[in-house]
Amino acid sequence: MSWGEDVAVVLDADAAPVWWPNLYLSVVLRDGGRAFATQRHAAAAIVQAHAWADAAGVDLADRVRSLEFLGTDEVVAIRQWLREDVAVRNGRRSPRHGTVRVICNRAWIGRCRSVAAYVRWCGGHALQRLVRGTPLYVEGAMRLDAFVTQMTELLPSAGTVSREGFDDAETVAILEAILPGSAGNPFEARHQQRNFLIVFLLYELGIRLGELRGIKRHDLMLSGSQPVVTVHRRDNDPDDTRRRKAKTKTAARTLPLSRASAYALNNWLTKERLDPRVYPGSKRNPYVFVSERGLPIAEETIHAIFRKLRTAPDVPDGLVPHLLRHTWNDRFSELADAEELRPGIEAQTRRFLMGWSKTSNQGEHYTQRHIREQGAAYLHKLQELSFSGSSRS
Repeated sequence: MSWGEDVAVVLDADAAPVWWPNLYLSVVLRDGGRAFATQRHAAAAIVQAHAWADAAGVDLADRVRSLEFLGTDEVVAIRQWLREDVAVRNGRRSPRHGTVRVICNRAWIGRCRSVAAYVRWCGGHALQRLVRGTPLYVEGAMRLDAFVTQMTELLPSAGTVSREGFDDAETVAILEAILPGSAGNPFEARHQQRNFLIVFLLYELGIRLGELRGIKRHDLMLSGSQPVVTVHRRDNDPDDTRRRKAKTKTAARTLPLSRASAYALNNWLTKERLDPRVYPGSKRNPYVFVSERGLPIAEETIHAIFRKLRTAPDVPDGLVPHLLRHTWNDRFSELADAEELRPGIEAQTRRFLMGWSKTSNQGEHYTQRHIREQGAAYLHKLQELSFSGSSRS
């Protein structure tokens, strides 16, 4: 939109907006405060549902208006259709990877629930035309409930992936690989300073990738006794012209920078970033990190940087930006143990530094390595006490 907001829109094969899907996206999701990514995923699921209906010769809108919805066999068919990893463009489906694959359970569950929620909302409009309590109304409501149940029941567990930060040896390998001028640095010399800062700030501050991409030059205060960076929430920022904007899920906050980071950032902003031979036109945008074309750096570019970094000696194959956030939390837990912080103070400090709400329990998902190692140490101590004939310390 002209004011910078991203909005998901469903178009038909003639590139014309489709009424009911877009009304649902606008009234229910956008006005309900759902993030753009949520809108986009729901829109994609709705498109897949209409594509199935077209292929099966089913007039989905007419089925909803008549309160017939879909039969059991049709629900089975549409659920299977939603599980395939294909794209729909101009009314045609095509596999994303050459051959048809299935999407992960979490994505499939999301699609099924999105379609069920969309049809439930459309069916609610159809029911409003009838007198509540009449046989026709009751029968239609029962059919709608049955459809929603069939769409969402017996789905597999989404599962949870226990993601851990990196251990000391892996962390050292990462930091050595990104050091400008090091023998193991896999990047061209002209981009080493930029790429070092991208990876090191994610490691040092524990911020999200979207937060890093959203940092502007005036968010930095690099002089004085304590250099700082302010992480802002800038929804619908008109300066952000990227396809995937720098979305921030967490609260705004000001974080201290180390002297090393402040020095490297100052050197980057006053020298390398201004080199027109490497980053032409970079002066025209306010963001700290830019692409080779001088534009605000794209998410895809940073993922490409991490793919290249994974080729460096001893760098873990699983290195992705978000795991540096997990690593930060493990390091913070170790520091809290060493400083003997009370659990309440540790939790409050972590929430602030991570940008979580005061009641958030997110910390439990980011400290898996520390919890596992601490648990192993306690178990080992308990075993030693058992061997000595005592169960108490």
